[in-house]
Amino acid sequence: MPEKSKSRGQSGYARVGRIVAPHGIRGEVRVLPSTDFPAERFRPGRTLYLAGRQVSNPENSDLRPLEVVRARANGTVYLLAFRGIEDRNTAEALRGRDLYVRRDERPALPEGTYYVDEVVGLRVLDEAGREVGVVSEVLSYTANDVWVVRRPGRPDILLPFVSEVVREVSPAEGYVRVRLLPGLPGLEDEEVRGS
Repeated sequence: MPEKSKSRGQSGYARVGRIVAPHGIRGEVRVLPSTDFPAERFRPGRTLYLAGRQVSNPENSDLRPLEVVRARANGTVYLLAFRGIEDRNTAEALRGRDLYVRRDERPALPEGTYYVDEVVGLRVLDEAGREVGVVSEVLSYTANDVWVVRRPGRPDILLPFVSEVVREVSPAEGYVRVRLLPGLPGLEDEEVRGS
């Protein structure tokens, strides 16, 4: 799953990383990416939007545009330099802050592929149309993503994002239709309704 957003449809921005620390003395920062496209998102010349501290919705924050002037991968993080951030003390003030891109600047994905913020918040329906819960989180694994389905008063269900389970995804309509197979994590003590 590509990029993360804290809530479906509430913002014109999608989070692409978090500044975790300054790096060196020239104003560079270490960014932990939350995107499958860090080389594209962090390339020099791109504008990222810096959120204030403790921001749950970037629309309610004064986002500060920052132009990337240098970027390079360094293990699991990216080292970024921004125009106007030229020393360690200024970079230190950015620690813990999230970086965003405008959603309308994201490229279209291939059919059957979704940005995380398009999926989180979708209602989950079984094949008969009965509501199962709501997608609350997407976990990324090597083989496939796993969608966490929150069900009030019941254990969460872990749905693998594979065609045998996820039958239809309709972000525009606000739902996903799934086939609940026996043995899915979270359904161990429940009878799976036939569809």
